[in-house]
Amino acid sequence: MAIVFAIMSDGLAAVPTLVKAWTHPETETGIPYSTGLFNALTGFAAIPVWVFSQFAFPVYLVGINSLLLISVYRKKIKF
Repeated sequence: MAIVFAIMSDGLAAVPTLVKAWTHPETETGIPYSTGLFNALTGFAAIPVWVFSQFAFPVYLVGINSLLLISVYRKKIKF
């Protein structure tokens, strides 16, 4: 339950950044989000047992960083 609430609270905290990146992508840079995505993806290699408590937060991080990258670069890649 704590992991779900941690993901929900982090997701709610990311909403203003996501809105800003979507509405004003020229004010954001994708470098922090791409390194965050890389970090989350490499975290999958360290998971010893594939249970929810081990992979839930990395899956969330891949999702939110991907959304942020799409938001920042959507005008350049025609989304």
